[in-house]
Order: sequence, then structure tokens, then C-alpha cells
Amino acid sequence: MSPQSRRGRAAPGSNRSSSSRKAADASRKPATPDASRKPAVAASAPVDAQADEVELTSAGREDRPVRRKRPLARVQRSSMGRNAYGYVKAYVPLFIAFVILFAGVWAWTSFGPHTPTPKDNWTRIENLWKPKRDADLKAVSVAVADNDFTSLLSSYKSLGADTRSWMDDLSKVTSWDDPNVTPDPNASATPTQLVQQLTGDGDAEADLLQNQMATAKSMDDLLALKDDLNADDTAVQADYVAARAAIPGLTPLPSGQPTLALPSGSLAPSESPGASAAPGASAAPGASPTASSSATPASSGSASPTASAAAS
Repeated sequence: MSPQSRRGRAAPGSNRSSSSRKAADASRKPATPDASRKPAVAASAPVDAQADEVELTSAGREDRPVRRKRPLARVQRSSMGRNAYGYVKAYVPLFIAFVILFAGVWAWTSFGPHTPTPKDNWTRIENLWKPKRDADLKAVSVAVADNDFTSLLSSYKSLGADTRSWMDDLSKVTSWDDPNVTPDPNASATPTQLVQQLTGDGDAEADLLQNQMATAKSMDDLLALKDDLNADDTAVQADYVAARAAIPGLTPLPSGQPTLALPSGSLAPSESPGASAAPGASAAPGASPTASSSATPASSGSASPTASAAAS
């Protein structure tokens, strides 16, 4: 029978719960988190390696970690940046050291003290004295064209002084042979010998210009030394071309180099040796034959009339 048939009417349920029921309900109900227990719960919560942060929920709700994953491209960019920075950081000191070493070697080879080669010595001396000598040669040409004795004498003196200084600087170099260049077996003379020949002929020309032509008193005195000056300067020019060609590494001379101008004209007949005696001697003998020849016809002409008168 149903409870109603036994009891007649079902009794309403009691509002009071038993202790066992309360215990079961308590076990099923989630416990409200306590503020003092939050750190322990957060510490005991599992954290994934890819999680960035853990957010705690508001009071009354269950604590749970929030997992956020980084994008793959961001992870790759970060790895490449770290690798590039590592390489740069490792090799930048080596690069700086190489730049410093290269700059030091370049400065030493360009400006540092080193043994000059024959090309270096010749170029240094030539650049110093050749422009001065060329200017003197042009001044001589102008004075000769103007037939100006004073300017010509001054130009010859300056030419002699610059030529002497040029030859002195060339003589200070003991050897013009380059040890790094194989000498030409067919050459008739070494570069040192050719330069010595140049300095010898250059000194001779400087002596003529400074000692003899500098004491000239007139244009005729310069004309008397013209041939000697021409011979000396021709020898100097030939020696200069030969010596310069023997120095290895020099560029050819440009065309149109200035040459030495010589005084124009020639010596007057009265200034030539024995010129004053020659005209007088030639005139005296020429006069007597004329007088005798003229006298002879006159005497013969005067005698013939007398003879004819006596005969008659």
C-alpha cells in the first residue's frame, strides 16, 4: 500500500535537514575562496610555459590562469634580432681593429719615413729647380728679342745661379741606381754615371754664365762667348734627357720645352782680332801702285812732245 493508504494522508516534508544531508551538500558546494588563501591557490595553479600572465577573477569566483600564446612571427623576429645583435656585438671590435690597422699602414706608407727611390729624389729636385730654370730661359729669350744688354746680362746671371743650385742638389744623391729594378745589360752607362755627367756639364755652363758672361761690358763681349755658351748648353740638354730616361718610373717630358736664346748679331769688324791693322796695311800698298801707274803715263806723255820738237 502507498503511504497514503497506510497513514491515510501523507504528512508534509520537514523543513529540517538531517546532519548527513548537510554534510553531503557541503561536500558538493564549492568553497568560497579566502583572501588569505589566494596566494597559495595561485602558487599551486599550473602555469604553462607559453603563458604571459595570470589574472585573478573577482571575489566569489574561482581562480584560474589565463593563457595567452605569442604569435609565431613575433617569436621568430625576436630570435633573429637576438642572433644579429650577438653577431654584431662579437665582430664589431674586430672590424674596428681592422680599420685602425689599415689606416695606420696607409699613413705610414704615404707619409711615414722611408728610403726614397731614385724616382722620388729626381722628382723632388726637378720640381724645385726646373721651373726656375725655365723662367730664366724665357727671360733670356725676351732680353735677346729686345736686344737689351742689361736685362740679358741679369738673365744670364740668374740662369747660372739656378743651374748651379740644381746640379748641387743632384750631386748630393750618392746613387741613382734602383736596387729593385734589373739594370739594362745593353745600356752604355748606369743612371748614376749619366747623372754625374749631367752635373759635370751643368757646372761648366754655370761657370761660364756666372764668371765670364757676368763680367761682360757690352753686347760684343757676350757675342764673343756665344759659341762657348751654345756648346755647353747643348751638352747639358743632351745629358739631361739621357739621365732622365735612365731613371725608372718617370713620365716623358711634355713637348715645347724652353731653350736657351743666344745674343743676336755678330762681332763688329773693328772688334775682331787684328781688324784695325788689316785695313791700313791693305790701303797703303794699294795707293802706291796707283800713284806710280798714274805718274808713269804722265812722264811718258810729257817727254814725247819734247822729243818731237827737238827732232824738228
